[in-house]
Amino acid sequence: MSTEYLTNLDPRIERAIEELKGMLLQEYPDATFEITNGEDEPEAIHLITTVDVGDLNTVLDVVIDRVVTLQVDEGIPVHVIPVRPLKREIEYLKSQQEGPRIDWRSIDHPNAITITFEPSTLAKLEKHAQKNGISLTTLAWMWIAERLDTEDQLSPDS
Repeated sequence: MSTEYLTNLDPRIERAIEELKGMLLQEYPDATFEITNGEDEPEAIHLITTVDVGDLNTVLDVVIDRVVTLQVDEGIPVHVIPVRPLKREIEYLKSQQEGPRIDWRSIDHPNAITITFEPSTLAKLEKHAQKNGISLTTLAWMWIAERLDTEDQLSPDS
C-alpha cells in the first residue's frame, strides 16, 4: 500500500480518509491511494484508489454508504475515485476493441466500388480517419453519405 498525502488537512478529513482506506484495504489489500483536491471543486478531497479489478463499481460498493454519510451527515467533502493500474487499463481498453474482424476485401459486394486516390490525398484521408478513431473506409463512407444528404436537401427533386 502506498499513499500520497495533501498537507494541512482538517483532522476530521484525515480521520475520514483513514477510515475509508481501512475499509478498502480489508477488501483490496494491494490497493494504493493518492489524495488530491478536486479539479472542479478545490474544497473536495479525492481519495484516488488504484485497484486491479475488472469492475471498478465493486470498489465503490465497499464504501459508498459511508461516503454518503460523511458527505451528507458530517459535511466532509470526500470522494472515492477507483482506478485500475495503468497496465490493466491498457489491457481493458484493448479488450474493448477486440472482436471478430471481417476482411471486407475478401467478400464479393455487388454494390461495392473501388476508388483510387493520389498518394497525398490518401495520406490526408488517413490522417483524418486516425484523428477521429475510425477506419479510412468508414470515413469515406460517412463523408459521401453526408454529401449526398446535403445534395438532396439542396435539390430535393433530383
